[in-house]
Amino acid sequence: MVGKKYKCDSLSEDIQAELIALYQQGYSFRYLEKWLDDRGFKILQKQIQNWLTFKLEGVKKSDLEQEKSIEYQDKIDRDTTANPIIDDPIELEKIAKNYNIPDNIQVMDTSPEDVIGASQKMISDLFLSTGVLVKNRLNLYEQGQAKFPIEQVKALKLLYEMFSPLLGIPEYISPISAIKSLEYNGYDVSKLTQNTQNVATQNNTQISQ
Repeated sequence: MVGKKYKCDSLSEDIQAELIALYQQGYSFRYLEKWLDDRGFKILQKQIQNWLTFKLEGVKKSDLEQEKSIEYQDKIDRDTTANPIIDDPIELEKIAKNYNIPDNIQVMDTSPEDVIGASQKMISDLFLSTGVLVKNRLNLYEQGQAKFPIEQVKALKLLYEMFSPLLGIPEYISPISAIKSLEYNGYDVSKLTQNTQNVATQNNTQISQ
């Protein structure tokens, strides 16, 4: 018996893989329709939904097709073994060199500035890159084209908790400086300013006593 044919089956394997990845990341069917349209493919939302449903149901496939299925990709994404399939040693080495990560962590004893510098470069890159991703997802959410990026926001918060102390941000940005920055960007900070002044007055009073 010949299986049901879907319009998305006519797409190349690369486009199909990207389409599935976008869906898994939370993009709406309306967004996926536009994404395909921008690449010259006229496929309706409902047709995309039906095809993805078929793919995600885990229908019987040959061994080769099984390796390309969503279930197999999910297994790869959750691979925590010493040498996971998705982590190419060559690519990992390139990333390490880009961040100037020392080959031997024992260098911390002799040149701690090298380790600190590499850490600052890596965390800054991850934090800023994730920030761009979150902003893009929020824009799509406002347009009704993606779900709220809660997981990405959590990741951004976690990265900031590493980024802030590593870059010494608390040492450089006082509450007053932060308020001035908000004011410069057009926010009404009159209440914040008053609260800050009250706290400063209380602190001065306690010191004089």
